[in-house]
Amino acid sequence: MVDLLQNDPERDYDPFNDGWNERIAGKQQNDNPFGINNWKFYEWEKGWLAAEKSIKEEEKNKKT
Repeated sequence: MVDLLQNDPERDYDPFNDGWNERIAGKQQNDNPFGINNWKFYEWEKGWLAAEKSIKEEEKNKKT
């Protein structure tokens, strides 16, 4: 099972981790809470897409 990513309290806010965690929680890509003109939109989306890829790879490996 793909795990959640933890935000390090000593680092700045990381929307990548939030996007990853939202995908693991079952949210859709269009549930991105940031506006398209905000840099966080793209970081959140990168996290969501990375989690999606990881989930698909895991599912593929289970079938083999």
